[in-house]
Amino acid sequence: MFDVDALVRMGARSSGGDADNLEVALTTAGLNARLDAASRIAARHPEFGKVVELIDKTCSRERATDELGAMLALEYRAVQAFVASGARILRDVDFLALLAGMAGFMERFEKPEHNDARIPIRLLEQSPSTLEDASSVSLLAMGMWFCDYEGYCGAVQRLATKVRVS
Repeated sequence: MFDVDALVRMGARSSGGDADNLEVALTTAGLNARLDAASRIAARHPEFGKVVELIDKTCSRERATDELGAMLALEYRAVQAFVASGARILRDVDFLALLAGMAGFMERFEKPEHNDARIPIRLLEQSPSTLEDASSVSLLAMGMWFCDYEGYCGAVQRLATKVRVS
């Protein structure tokens, strides 16, 4: 479960008053949050430790853009592999937020309505657990941005513009 209005406010604030850089700000926050979220998931699901190691390896040094893209694709496939592992991890809100963020980013060139981030976001909406950790919220916001979940992009842009005008 998550608060859409709070996510819109967080998204608008993330640009630091520069509504033209919302996507960059949300992407930076989301990608920087992956290791923290994955570490929390691994604390509850030790088998997820391999994903933490992979993310840590990606984060361990600066990489050329093409190498970084390949590493992020490996991470995404590793996270996706856990979807088939069973329903238990699909009830973990941090896992769903990580999956939403990674799917949103990796499928960012798809039409928003075809971006698979929509699936874990819908599961998060139905979850009885509340999404509270800042890193997971950042991942969710990134996923919502790239799939424009329920008009998220427009809502964030309108609020960011109001904040900048005020």
